[in-house]
Amino acid sequence: LAVLTAKFSEIKDEMPRLAEAVAALPNLRLIIKTHPAETPAAYAASIHGVVNITVAPADADLARLLAAADAVVTMNSTVALDALTFGVPSLVVGLPNNLSPFVEAGVMAGAEAGGPIAPALGRLLYDRQVRSSLAAAAEVFIDRFGMRPDGHAAARAGEVPSFASRPSR
Repeated sequence: LAVLTAKFSEIKDEMPRLAEAVAALPNLRLIIKTHPAETPAAYAASIHGVVNITVAPADADLARLLAAADAVVTMNSTVALDALTFGVPSLVVGLPNNLSPFVEAGVMAGAEAGGPIAPALGRLLYDRQVRSSLAAAAEVFIDRFGMRPDGHAAARAGEVPSFASRPSR
């Protein structure tokens, strides 16, 4: 199972190659988690006829989808960072983009804009060495940047001075 989290307005040029890649992997099910600002209808033409792609509504439970996912596919979504902390590897399509630094750091896989997606998606899902390498790099990255949940996020957020209390420049 892979979950796509992206705004259609951003990923639309990559969708034909993504749909082709998913169609070429018949054991894969891709669930498109519609962005809250868009409707499932936006994806209809891009996935027409690809039987192993399902479009979920914007109110679908993202946490449950991530918990069940073997991979996340995205273009610019910070959901890939959530997935990173859950141990779910991500494929970032349409590179370069805002997630390029994470691909360059070796914690996410990538596919260049306009390029083939199927090889990268296949490696991410089925190549144990690729998955292991991404997982190891993610563990180091998560520790380095303090991204592990510790139950104290609300307290830390409360300690940050608000913009209203900061002196103006």
